[in-house]
Amino acid sequence: MQPVVSVIIPAFQAQRYLGAAVKSIRACGLDPEAVEIVIVSDDGSRYDAFDDGQGPFLFPAPGPVRSGVGPARNRGLEGAHGEFIAFLDADDLWSARYLEILLPLARCHGAAFARTAIENGDGSLVSLLPERGEWLTLEELGRTGASFRPLVHRDLVGRFEAMLSQDTLHAAELLALCGGELPLAPRVRYRLRLRHGSVSAELDFSRRVERTYDEIMRRIAGGKTRIPPELQDRALALYRQKKADNRAFMAALPVATSFYAFMSRRAELVSP
Repeated sequence: MQPVVSVIIPAFQAQRYLGAAVKSIRACGLDPEAVEIVIVSDDGSRYDAFDDGQGPFLFPAPGPVRSGVGPARNRGLEGAHGEFIAFLDADDLWSARYLEILLPLARCHGAAFARTAIENGDGSLVSLLPERGEWLTLEELGRTGASFRPLVHRDLVGRFEAMLSQDTLHAAELLALCGGELPLAPRVRYRLRLRHGSVSAELDFSRRVERTYDEIMRRIAGGKTRIPPELQDRALALYRQKKADNRAFMAALPVATSFYAFMSRRAELVSP
């Protein structure tokens, strides 16, 4: 049976985390045979031991070591068999019934998102998107500061760039191709887990992110992304917002030690 969904998981020194990620996929609400798990090694290791025998697994031959998350995702996409594609990082989790709830929305609209919940190193959770909204827009993608992973029909999936923030560009392109907004599934979460000592709290990392935002904006303005011309201004505004938030975070260092906690605090201060 051809799988309905292929889940792309880039793996770099992921032995400690992958078991929990696979377990969360098994709680997605779909038959295990309908879900193909694609584990892409980016460290030269083989991850065959994580095949739990409950459904189809795909282990692409290890490619370049330390190629980055974007190129690893692209290698996974090349061999994936599912009608729909989902993304899960090796150290992240899905909440229960994740695909069961997302799939009908993705069938109707071509793609759908779940809200992202940030799990800090101490186990506390931060949510950066209001519960009242039923749609993720280009503007919300810029305001939250969070990453969002779609469930998307394979015909709409683009390639990932080999750069920082490649996931936000991929989401922005997808939103733009679908008119600037896509549904947010109720009741389920993508749980983004931050490791202790995350480089995202380092000043040099934030400076690199700013340079990446500048490069992405140049690409958008130059028509070198999948974003249609009529939505380029909205996409550029998205990255201007992200750049402003990143600069505010840099100004708050070293007092602010987590970008997501910083963004959550800012949201509390500006909310009506």
